[in-house]
Amino acid sequence: MKKWILAILIGVFVIGMWQMWLIYHDASSYEENLANKAVDKAKNHYDLSKVKEVTYYHGNHSYHIVEGLLNSGKHVYIWVPDSEKGKYFKREVKDGISKKKAIAIFNKMHYDAAEITTVRLGIDDTEPVWEVTFLDSKGQYNYVYLYFDNGKEAEHILHI
Repeated sequence: MKKWILAILIGVFVIGMWQMWLIYHDASSYEENLANKAVDKAKNHYDLSKVKEVTYYHGNHSYHIVEGLLNSGKHVYIWVPDSEKGKYFKREVKDGISKKKAIAIFNKMHYDAAEITTVRLGIDDTEPVWEVTFLDSKGQYNYVYLYFDNGKEAEHILHI
């Protein structure tokens, strides 16, 4: 009797693990498909020859940010809207502030930042931005947006 119970428990465990893997695989495949569609859209709008990285941003509007090289050799970021009505943005990497520079600018601001959790490219309503997410000394999430072009603060959302 104990062997039957053990066999059933092992079977349930194996089936459960298999189902969890399927769910994970479906979710990651979905994200990968969206990223591939964003790359295709970027290639259709710009003469993109090589893709280095694709990231996702969901603020007021959802965008995939494609980092790559144009046929001319220029290193660019391309903001690809998820919406058909959204506006495309393209900036040369050299024309904006880097992630490292965005962190340096943020560190000079007087925010109660105990830990920076993420720094990623995003978009406000009209301009590319760096989104700096951080935890304050009370453990609350905060967001500061710096314009990609000049590093000036675009907006902040505090104490979430």
